[in-house]
Amino acid sequence: MAGSTIATTVSAGITVGSATYPSPLTITAAGTVAPSTASATGVYAAAGASTVTVINQGSVSGGGGGYSGGGVGGDGVEFLAIASLTNTGTIFGGAAGPYGNPTAT
Repeated sequence: MAGSTIATTVSAGITVGSATYPSPLTITAAGTVAPSTASATGVYAAAGASTVTVINQGSVSGGGGGYSGGGVGGDGVEFLAIASLTNTGTIFGGAAGPYGNPTAT
């Protein structure tokens, strides 16, 4: 089955089901999705996308809160499409405040 794998650190939010990250997406134990953009979502699936599957064995986080917009941290995962998530790793939301570290959610 075609799909994509993340086995390194990706410092931008990703869209599963896109041409770059087709479903199913596997994030290995060595893989990390940690966007450096304030309030960014780590792993996203757009509304209207085909059913997506994510297998997370690594680490996913949202971007830390910035100085504007109330300093709200980003979501670790946001699915607006029908999706399946298997998680044996960690998923964090981005911490509030000026570029804080992620906190577990």
